[in-house]
Amino acid sequence: MDGSDDPYEGFMNMPLYYALGGAKEVYERSRTIWDGITWQWTEYGQIHREYDAYYDWMHHGESNLFFYFLGLADADVLKDRQRTRRFAGFYNGEDKEALNWDAERKLMRSPINGSRGPRHVQTAEDWSTHREILDNYLPPFEDLPGIDRYGMKTPWSDDAVYAEILKRINERQSRGDVPLNLGATSLMTHAFAYTGDEKYRTWVLDYLAAWEERTARNGGIIPDNIGLSGEIGEYNDGKWWGGYYGWRWPHGAVSLLEPLSVAGMNATALTGEMTHLNLLRSQLDMLWELRKSEDGRELVPNRHYDEGWRDFRHPHPMFGVYLWATSMDEADAERAERGWAHEIFDTVNPAYNSYGQKTAGGHMGFNGNTAQWFRFMRGQWPDYPERLLEANFTTIAEQIAKYRLEENNPLTMDHYRESMTIHMWQQLTPMIIEGLAQLTLGGPMHVYHGGLQHARFRYFDPEDSRQPRPPVP
Repeated sequence: MDGSDDPYEGFMNMPLYYALGGAKEVYERSRTIWDGITWQWTEYGQIHREYDAYYDWMHHGESNLFFYFLGLADADVLKDRQRTRRFAGFYNGEDKEALNWDAERKLMRSPINGSRGPRHVQTAEDWSTHREILDNYLPPFEDLPGIDRYGMKTPWSDDAVYAEILKRINERQSRGDVPLNLGATSLMTHAFAYTGDEKYRTWVLDYLAAWEERTARNGGIIPDNIGLSGEIGEYNDGKWWGGYYGWRWPHGAVSLLEPLSVAGMNATALTGEMTHLNLLRSQLDMLWELRKSEDGRELVPNRHYDEGWRDFRHPHPMFGVYLWATSMDEADAERAERGWAHEIFDTVNPAYNSYGQKTAGGHMGFNGNTAQWFRFMRGQWPDYPERLLEANFTTIAEQIAKYRLEENNPLTMDHYRESMTIHMWQQLTPMIIEGLAQLTLGGPMHVYHGGLQHARFRYFDPEDSRQPRPPVP
């Protein structure tokens, strides 16, 4: 249960680049690559019927971006339209081999789901490729024997500890719904864009409404685990925290705020009603109310433990930016601006890798300048376009030099060097197009973990059915 998202991610920007005016040969090569990855990981066993057999929606969201951008590049490819209907059928109850969806309770049946349906029992093999990586993460449960619940190390590589972790995963985190599953609203919105079929819009609105009801039932805080009966904390001693990709493990708040951003923007795009952004707004406001001041900085909690809120960090402005870019509401701009961490967001991020930054968000996604774009749009950084493009060109040159090194020659390279090697295609990609996207769409790039590319403006060539390249001076 790992890895198919990573090769897709390494090449996902190729069709988006074409949609923004890039060369057609890049798009054509991207189609060959998508087919090749899909075949390769089908042979490996992770992909079934051209879709991940089972994984979570953080990783589904990442791998689906490539597929979404193929549709944006050319919406007339019949097999993509057919695939979209089939994939959506895995999540609306139409496909009887993949009964992920409880239509009566409007819930997903497991955090781990896919083309083979909900994964209610996870095995040692399922998590085997994660063990070395997760050694350097905080413990997923607070009651692991001999493990510091507040520490940032957990020896998954120790067989005895691993057995205890798997036992708790299957008892507490393998059944029922989690906010991360709201990423599926992008797949349904993608299906609606292809077909215009009302059932897909209804699904998105119903599912978002279900999480709004659960949040209201929990006193205004979105719960991170829902049992199969619809009960909050059903397998977790009634606790609304402690779920899979929830308020505590592995990343904290970002794993809830991102899918809320994705679902809110999708529902707004489908209806034109800004009220669908309210659930995200409410959670940002809730965290802001819990803030504390430290050394002149306003910090918000990132995680909830049994004893309460902990791990206070700079609020990440990107969630407020996505709100404002959708609504143009000044109150949403204020949400983006409050607690602004100048030392982080007042310079262009050329590395596109915010792992380790002490903010409530961030990921290696090649779109690390959402907050910086917002400053430019607010009139606070006049030369931002030039600085961003310079950083993009520098990174592209560095990436080209990197993948031309002999150590990365696919004919001679050491194909297994360490556990993170699966990310090599992301780390080598020269397809750095954030400046192109921001400055031709007039909007931020997509939410990395499965967001569609929302924007208010697009150059469009009616003859070529895509964005034309600007003339070369």
